[in-house]
Amino acid sequence: MVNRYFDLLERTLEENELTDHPGQIFNMDESGMPLDPKAPKVVAERGSSVTTVGSGNKSQVTIVGCCSATGLCMPPMVIWDRKTLAPELTIGEVPGTIYGLSGNGWMDMELFHMWFCNHFLRYAPSVRPLLLLMDGHSSHYCPDTIRLAARERVILFTLPPNTTHMLQPLDRGCFGPLKMAWREECHHRAWSRSMTMANVTAGFRVTGIYPLNRNVLSLDTSVAKLSQKQVSSYRCIAPCASQKSELSLILPMKR
Repeated sequence: MVNRYFDLLERTLEENELTDHPGQIFNMDESGMPLDPKAPKVVAERGSSVTTVGSGNKSQVTIVGCCSATGLCMPPMVIWDRKTLAPELTIGEVPGTIYGLSGNGWMDMELFHMWFCNHFLRYAPSVRPLLLLMDGHSSHYCPDTIRLAARERVILFTLPPNTTHMLQPLDRGCFGPLKMAWREECHHRAWSRSMTMANVTAGFRVTGIYPLNRNVLSLDTSVAKLSQKQVSSYRCIAPCASQKSELSLILPMKR
């Protein structure tokens, strides 16, 4: 399954002349951030009792990140689980941040379309085509977004199921440091410390997306377990990238 993914990724990059254009290759991903994160680790004398006081609040917000293989990081989108957004919640936020509201604080089709229209296309370079890699969450299959992406010559490329922990640049390079920094200080400084050019480019490198390298993934036990899961193949539901056609969505298809 991973080899088929790299076959399609390599073909897509070559057909669209993106192999040597990392500034046109993007990854978008969401991650839940607890509003009452665990306390950071402390060093204490053996046998001593160390306690922390928390609110017990299990709520979280969803952070949407997007970056290019050159290390360019767009401002985040923050999704709250509420009907209205109090202005004080935006004080000290990362400049350029946009906000969404949903009943559970998660991404949905409407919010994804808003993010793509009002945020991604605003910060993305004007050169075309663009490749946008993301996971296969149902909210990413918005028909309006797919049609708009085709007109804008943006290839929406979904990663294979059950592999994003290995193949998603933001997962591999940035979200881990972001959650660690989140525990220590306010969100806007955590974002700045985590979404660095070094972390972003490392994420694309260790997932084999840029530079393209299918051999970067060692076939350890975590990969071997994928062979026991349901295998997926790929299809393109609209003409893929070529100089003669517009670009659309490449997505996993269950056998």
